Amino acid sequence: MLSRAGAHGRSRDGGAGPCVGGGSGSRLAALRATGLLDSPAEERFDRLTRLARRLVRAPIALVTLLDDDRQFFLSAQGLPEPLAHLRETPLHSSFCRRVVETGLPLVVADARADPCLRGNPAITDLGVVAYLAMPLVLPNNCVAGALCVIDGAPRQWTDEDQHALADLAGAVMTELAAGLRMRELDAANAALCESDARHRALFEVSPQVVWFADARGRVTYVNQHYTALAGLPPEQALGEGWLASLHPEDRERVRTAWFDAVNRGKTYEVELRIRRHPDGSHRWHLCRGAPVRDAAGRIERWIGIAIDIDDRRGAEQALRGLIEALGVAVYTTDAGGRLTFYNEAAADLWGWYPPLGEMLWGGALQLHAADGASIGHEECPMGVALRENRPVHGEEVVARRPDGTRVTFMAYPTPLRDGTGGLAGGVNVLVDITKRKAVEAALAESEARLQLALQAGRLAFWELDVATGLIVRGPSHDMIFGYVTPLSQWSLGAFLRHVVPEDRARAQRIYEELLESRTSAVLECRIRRADDGEVRWVEVHGQPHLGSEGRVVRLLGVVRDVTERKMTEARLRDKAARLRELQAELLHVSRLSAAGEMASALAHELNQPLTATVSAVKAARRMLAASPDQLAAQADIRDAIDLAAEQALRAGQIIRRLRDFVGREGEGDRRLEDLAKLAEEAGVLALVDAREHGIHVAFHFGARLPPVLVDGIQIQQVLVNLMRNALEAMAPAAPGEVAASPRRELVVTAAAASGEMVEVAIADTGPGVPPEHAGRLFDPFVSSKPGGMGLGLSICRSIIEGHGGRLWTEPNPGGGAVFRFTLPAAPSVPPEAGGP
Repeated sequence: MLSRAGAHGRSRDGGAGPCVGGGSGSRLAALRATGLLDSPAEERFDRLTRLARRLVRAPIALVTLLDDDRQFFLSAQGLPEPLAHLRETPLHSSFCRRVVETGLPLVVADARADPCLRGNPAITDLGVVAYLAMPLVLPNNCVAGALCVIDGAPRQWTDEDQHALADLAGAVMTELAAGLRMRELDAANAALCESDARHRALFEVSPQVVWFADARGRVTYVNQHYTALAGLPPEQALGEGWLASLHPEDRERVRTAWFDAVNRGKTYEVELRIRRHPDGSHRWHLCRGAPVRDAAGRIERWIGIAIDIDDRRGAEQALRGLIEALGVAVYTTDAGGRLTFYNEAAADLWGWYPPLGEMLWGGALQLHAADGASIGHEECPMGVALRENRPVHGEEVVARRPDGTRVTFMAYPTPLRDGTGGLAGGVNVLVDITKRKAVEAALAESEARLQLALQAGRLAFWELDVATGLIVRGPSHDMIFGYVTPLSQWSLGAFLRHVVPEDRARAQRIYEELLESRTSAVLECRIRRADDGEVRWVEVHGQPHLGSEGRVVRLLGVVRDVTERKMTEARLRDKAARLRELQAELLHVSRLSAAGEMASALAHELNQPLTATVSAVKAARRMLAASPDQLAAQADIRDAIDLAAEQALRAGQIIRRLRDFVGREGEGDRRLEDLAKLAEEAGVLALVDAREHGIHVAFHFGARLPPVLVDGIQIQQVLVNLMRNALEAMAPAAPGEVAASPRRELVVTAAAASGEMVEVAIADTGPGVPPEHAGRLFDPFVSSKPGGMGLGLSICRSIIEGHGGRLWTEPNPGGGAVFRFTLPAAPSVPPEAGGP
């Protein structure tokens, strides 16, 4: 340890393994892998050195580890200061160097008489005379150091001393091996944890919900996307807690399907609605899960995803709404399929006018499926909808008209239910697509290619090493960039070379922001594929991963081709614009219809001021004729003329309000409006004949009623419709008849409501809403009025919901009905600094 080994008074036994030598690189690497160099003193080694001192009766006992330029005392007993504090000496003062170099024990009775050791400075500086050491061999046969005892006087080391020290050296080597094994286990566990963290990090940046469950079907993990979506902490989503985030109508169905899949060990797929945390709305998701099995085929766990399909379902609903708003063929049947109504467009489509009440739909037409197969009445779309009591969402049918011509259309039948939920009949919308078949054939071919691309395209995971710029990626990554055969390497530079020049600077900026901000980011850019040069859109999600020093060392993320989504969004914007045009036209027609319904009452209201105007003018003329030169009659003449002017203005105001109501100027423009003023002006039109029917009308507006940002014409349309409905509910059915309600009051109120909303209520004392219509009052084509089309309340609800509000009805506690709707209050804008 403290001197070189000499020949005098020493003996060797045993043999060393292949890894010996003080400067051996493999030996030093093995030694440093133990992590013991410069480690603090440990009782497990100090206990053995104390025992060595007692067994051989030596003043000093050491466990030494030989570094490349020093020897380190892992344990030291009896060593004087300052060595006891320093715990190391230079390599040239080491006796155990010879032990490490030979791999053999070293026995020295008197170092001063040993030709090889007598010049060692440890003899004079530290008083080392007698020395006994045993090599310490690591599990890989590399000699790390020695266990030694030192005496300041010459002595002959007995066989008993040497055997005792050898046994203790074995105990030290056992501790060394155990510590090394523990470090290896810790390293393996750290690597496993890092691998698990890496995969979880990939799941955390996934734009879809990712979840795990155990073999019994209890959820054990949900990713960050789910937590942000549902607002449910991960620990509350575990087990069956995730069911709380589902729509109440979906929970039992989804739970039954999930545990049925768990019990059968089959893949799981279901559509469900997840509540969004920010606004409480629900979005449709497609949830899929698959079991993970061990080598014996037993299910260890489940892994699954949930994909947001709300936009797709919304697009389907918007398309249905667009078809309903167009001038398309519509017909209805009873529960047996007999025609009860059809419009002119339907008759034009069929090529004749079938009799109502006796003709079965399809009974006089030869129907064929798209593949040419004949379809009977029971197999046609309406027949299926009535028989299975479910809607059929668009099925192509070819009909042969009575004149022999053929027409192709899409059928959208929906069952109609009565107040008890029983089948009452059906309504079908037919869209003539004969002239579009050639375009549709081309579109079908394009959609087939799109479906193939969607099936082949997958989310591609990637991991970027910031230091090298190299990227480890998933198997489908290179296919996105146009490589059929995966490349041997991929890098940030390779990615940027595929990005089109217009997007390259933005992509580079997002990369730099990821490194600086250390937060996740999303990039949408265009790339040019390698195989065919095609430019496609990709969406790249990135998440930085920090190293031990707090710097970003890796970026983890996913990339996917979103070209089809971009194209779909553009088409939906076009369709939405067309739908808005049709809705505006429908609203205008609805106001014209309302004006027509009020024509009689308006004529009566106009008759009064016009009659008064005529009477006043005639009176003034008579007074002029009777007293042409008398000044006394001038005051009476002026009063008559003023009365005529006042009544003419009154008639003009009525006409102007009617013109503003049915006109289209300003429609679609949203401005700050006074809701009380809108209600009062709507009342002038809607309630012109209220007094004639003995109906008391009252307006109550809350103090400090905030303004609303609305389309004033549309909101007045809602107010007029609801006021007219209330008025008609209380009016006698015919002139001279007594109204059903002896107390006839119509009250319009408006006040601020909770949640930055304003609530308007129109209450009447009529007979109320019939129970059979209560659940379907706002559905299209549902009306409790004789001859009513059933579109007014449906249009009102669309207008209110389009403004971010809600329309509903409830019974009036005093009898009758109350229709309420809410609108968002306009945000208050503080005055600018320095302004008035």
